[in-house]
Amino acid sequence: MKIVFKNMTRSEFIEHAIEARVDQMREKFPDLQTSRIHVTVEMDNSPLQPGPDLFKLSLHVENGRYKDVRTSKSSQNIYHALAELHEHLLERFNRFGDRGRVKERRLARRIQKLSLIETNSSKEKIPDYIEEEFWDEDDHVKELAIR
Repeated sequence: MKIVFKNMTRSEFIEHAIEARVDQMREKFPDLQTSRIHVTVEMDNSPLQPGPDLFKLSLHVENGRYKDVRTSKSSQNIYHALAELHEHLLERFNRFGDRGRVKERRLARRIQKLSLIETNSSKEKIPDYIEEEFWDEDDHVKELAIR
């Protein structure tokens, strides 16, 4: 893991806090153990406009299963920004595998529907949930249009 500080001095407290949060994520998502993670900590302090400092944390997973996941959060308190970043990454990593699971479920349902249709001997016994059917010359379903 690489931690880069921009526009501010390096702080061991901040480094330890970031390492602790990243270690929590690595425990929850074991695929992150071998991934290279790049964290950038920066502070925006405008000399032209008065106001509080704004801390921004950015995290980039450079390789592995979660390759190219990039997230950044900012806040007036660096530890608050770190907590927001951690929560957002937990949600993002949890959703990361959802697309694959949805595709697998959809494929399994289609296979189940096709096998159900093929077991029916005639076209009249097609279940109610199928709106249209397209049959080829061998009476096999080519496509399904589902309500």
